[in-house]
Amino acid sequence: MLEPIFSPLKYYLRTAKDAHSQNVRDYLSLLSNKANVDREANAKTVAKLDAKEAQLNTLQQNASGKKSLRTLIVALAIIADFIFSLYCFSSDMSEVGKSLSLLGGLALCIFIIVFTCKKLNARLRALNEQIAQKQAEADVLRREAWAQVAPLNVLFKEDDSLNLFTKTLPFITFDKCFTDTRLLELMGYGFSGSIDGEECILDTLSGELYGSPFVYVQKRSHRLGTKTYRGSLTISWTTTSKDSKGNTVTHHHSQTLHASITRPAPFYHTDTALYFGNQAVPNVNFSRTYAHVEDKSESAIDRKVRKGEKKIQRLEEKALREGDDFQGVANAEFDVLFGATNRTNDLEFLQMFTPRAQESMLELLLYKEGYGDDFSFAKYGTLCAIRSEHSQGVPLYPTANAYYSHNVTEAESSFIWHNENFFRSVYFDFAPLLLIPVYQQPLIRSEPIQEGGLTAYNYEAIAYRLGSILQPNGIGTPVIFKTALQDSRDDERAVQVCAYAYQTVERVHYESMYGGDGHWHNVPVHWTEYIPVRQDSVIKIVKGDGGNSPSGGTTYRGYYAYKA
Repeated sequence: MLEPIFSPLKYYLRTAKDAHSQNVRDYLSLLSNKANVDREANAKTVAKLDAKEAQLNTLQQNASGKKSLRTLIVALAIIADFIFSLYCFSSDMSEVGKSLSLLGGLALCIFIIVFTCKKLNARLRALNEQIAQKQAEADVLRREAWAQVAPLNVLFKEDDSLNLFTKTLPFITFDKCFTDTRLLELMGYGFSGSIDGEECILDTLSGELYGSPFVYVQKRSHRLGTKTYRGSLTISWTTTSKDSKGNTVTHHHSQTLHASITRPAPFYHTDTALYFGNQAVPNVNFSRTYAHVEDKSESAIDRKVRKGEKKIQRLEEKALREGDDFQGVANAEFDVLFGATNRTNDLEFLQMFTPRAQESMLELLLYKEGYGDDFSFAKYGTLCAIRSEHSQGVPLYPTANAYYSHNVTEAESSFIWHNENFFRSVYFDFAPLLLIPVYQQPLIRSEPIQEGGLTAYNYEAIAYRLGSILQPNGIGTPVIFKTALQDSRDDERAVQVCAYAYQTVERVHYESMYGGDGHWHNVPVHWTEYIPVRQDSVIKIVKGDGGNSPSGGTTYRGYYAYKA
């Protein structure tokens, strides 16, 4: 029987953080011993490579400086000849003298340009030869370094992070893949199994917390809206008037004309959310959003709590008048800072957030050195949704290629850094659930959940991994991938992929505006036209590492996918 976690923050700081760090290092030590990389030889190769790349960088900077100098001298020569020509035309010299001077100046300009280019081009050729030689030498050293670290790189696996996480916290387990079986189970808790036509799944990560199902869903959403573009044009004019002495006075005026236009434009948003299903306390619904109270001073928090208490009192009075059952909890600081005042069932809310759970939640919200109050928490029936700021815009978990390096020390450091950060990020996503006692009751299944097949979530995530080989050419926006299963036989699937995005074309609109000078002017407004484009492809997905499948594909949770 697993011991309950009453304070996720204290458990992380006192136990889980160091335990996971040790597990990561122990596992890495096993891999390093198995790989048996010659560390001394790799260090020497990397040192030589770094020195070679430093020399290469110096040569490239030198070559760039020579090119800039060549351009500058040519430009100065042309400008000097132009100025000299203007001087000749305005001088009192005879026509013959002017012609001879102009020809002489032109000849001198041409001589300077030819002489400069000849000298500098010769130096550039020599530099380019040295650059090519140093680049070839660096490439040899880089290949040698990669070959030296290859025995370690090949040992890194896609699910290392997940296995290490579960080793530290056995009550959180991860699925190999978000299958249709897990999807159907979560739908039983209220999870929507459909994917909107304007959304694209980037990745998923599912599993169980104390036996109850969860899934991370990372998706990109698209919507078509409008964008306002602005332009300006400065005009000037003069007017005259008579002063008090009858003299004509000239007045200079200027005005900046501003114009704006509205045009259609696509907008994209990436969202990462953790969904958790549990049958306990099914009748309470609520939502709260983050306010980063950890950034506030104690006096600011006190003011917020006092102000919040008055709001809760008004809600209690309203509930009393309307026969509702809303009642503020005894811990006013929790009630205000957590902010779930839209809850629908006070009794079940207090079953979730016992006095001890309330204190634990306050610890999470006010912890200044962690993520603090950076998460939203919504509950609808038996489904909870957690969205944290720290999980947005980053991969759900590190895969093996995140650690690859030609430097064995860097590969090991990267493995430690990625896995410790992954554990911290996911742990604090689960922390608001871990402090709830009713969610720590293990789910007893009548029979083990069966391994299922792939879903549209997987197909879109695979298409996203394949990326550029499936998307239209020349696009200027992110891509939305939509998929449909064409054929499935044995361990191979054929999936139709539609990738749609927009090509961008820069346009100029001229808005006619009346100026203070009494004339109409065309004010330029630069805007972007978004032209929808799509590309249809077929991908093949096979179980395993691809075997005899064509190269250029991608691996995904025990599958290999490639463009057919």
